[in-house]
Amino acid sequence: MANRSLLDFLTDNRTFNHVVSHLKSIHIHKKEVSWYDFIRVFIYNFKNDEINTRASAVAFNFTLAIFPSLIFLFTLIPYIPIPDLYEKISELISDIAVLERLDQTIQDIISKPRAQLLSFSVLLSLYLATNGMIALMQAFNKIYRTIEKRGFLKTWTIAVSLTVLLSTSLFLAISLLIVGKFILKFLTENGFLTQDLVIMAIFALRFIVIFITFLLVLSTIYYFAPALHEKWKFISPGSLVATILTMLVSYLFSFYVGNFDSYNKLYGSIGTMIALMVWLYLVSMIILSGFEINASLEQAINRAKRFRNND
Repeated sequence: MANRSLLDFLTDNRTFNHVVSHLKSIHIHKKEVSWYDFIRVFIYNFKNDEINTRASAVAFNFTLAIFPSLIFLFTLIPYIPIPDLYEKISELISDIAVLERLDQTIQDIISKPRAQLLSFSVLLSLYLATNGMIALMQAFNKIYRTIEKRGFLKTWTIAVSLTVLLSTSLFLAISLLIVGKFILKFLTENGFLTQDLVIMAIFALRFIVIFITFLLVLSTIYYFAPALHEKWKFISPGSLVATILTMLVSYLFSFYVGNFDSYNKLYGSIGTMIALMVWLYLVSMIILSGFEINASLEQAINRAKRFRNND
């Protein structure tokens, strides 16, 4: 009854009707479909494709992969030939309240090379992260209304490849940010840049690198993960929207953690884990929503074509 009352209110609202009329008059994708038709299809599909539930499943699988991934990174430290790296990591651990309780365990891991633990952690993290990618692929197939005809081995090969691509791309993005900072520091010390230019350059560098990395990774996942019968363009509207929203959510989360001093004091390690799970859930929701945009746009275009052909 309440929903019906809300619908009646919107229908009788002059501003709402004006917006609807305006959306109907604006056409997208070579003027094949209106914004109104696309939004209507997207909202209907978003509700019926259980995006919330599927995002929770994907986020859960990726959360499980975090712990062995951290073990892998800590186990890798003794093999990295960087002077005083052990001391720098120890100082970093002591400054992070979440890791402080695990200080002795982490110190033991990073102080001695452990080949067996390194191999086990990388295999376990890859397996769990691949499960998350497979859950994402299954959600894509559900959204696109397509049947998975690829064999088990091919599906797992694609999932592992996309998982490795995602991990490698994030690592390269972080590496490029670090190298960029060293370059900017060199230019500053030699008088090539002023302080204001350095700040602007660092911000621009971070934004460009992260944006391009996220866009390429999401476009690759959207293009190869689902069992599509017809492929859309590599850089799609959904990947652009998902990239922007992922960056926005990530920056908001980093701002929250970096500017609220009482964060660790109030919630401790449990609060940090909850915040990380929320971030993973939102990112999973955004990735699925971006794919839903692509699928809904194609569905709306096909409906418009059928309607014109019937006329």
